[in-house]
Parts: sequence; structure tokens; C-alpha cells
Amino acid sequence: MSGVALIQIVHCDGRAENLSFGPGTHSIGRAASDLTIAGDRNVSRRHATLEVLANAVRITDLGSTFGTFDTNGNKITGAYTLKPGVWVLLGRTKLKLLNAVGGAGSGRSGNTAMTQPDWDPGIDPKELESDESEPDG
Repeated sequence: MSGVALIQIVHCDGRAENLSFGPGTHSIGRAASDLTIAGDRNVSRRHATLEVLANAVRITDLGSTFGTFDTNGNKITGAYTLKPGVWVLLGRTKLKLLNAVGGAGSGRSGNTAMTQPDWDPGIDPKELESDESEPDG
């Protein structure tokens, strides 16, 4: 059986959407082919990868300029296993694994339902803004 991951993304402008990802490795970033995060200058073009396995979902930062952080503010430096309900921060964009279930699937689905985020980020986006030019990667 292969895993299918449902991820909630809360963009830096407050928009939220749920996307499902099938097995394999998916790119995340401003210029990514799988999950494009537009409008967040603190997300690199090739920021991270999301790997969906049969029984786990991992995110790996690709040496991004501003980093990827767990819920406690710790910088993620290697492969980090996501747990359902736990947020990670890429720039000013938040990602949360909603579930990881077994089942057939391949690639990203078309589920782009807009939802209200079910959390209080506790982070002032102005604190995360940078005066630097856009990061390269």
C-alpha cells in the first residue's frame, strides 16, 4: 500500500488550502513544480522537498536562505518526519500534515479546497520580513 498525505498550507497572506500528495518526492518553493508558494519572499525557489512514503511523510530543507522550522522554532536541518496536526514554517508560509493514510495514489491531486486555518500562528509576519532581495535558493 502507498501513502497519501493531506497537507494544509496557510500562505503568508492568510489564504489556506488543502492539497493531497501521492507517494514520491515533491518539490516545494517559489519555482517548484509540485507545490509552488508564490508571494512569500522568504521562501526560496527550491526551498524543500516533501517525501510521501507508505507510512510516513518527511520534509527536507534544501539549504534554503531563510530555513524551515518546526512548531517550537527549531531549524530543520535534515529529513524531518511530519506528524499529523503539527505545523512547520517555510518563510512565512505554514504547512501541516492533516493525515497520512494508506491507499493508492500518485502525484498531487486536484484538491485545492480553500479552508480557514484552524490555528493561531502566534507569529507576527512583520517580524519575519526581510529587507534583503529575494533569496536564490
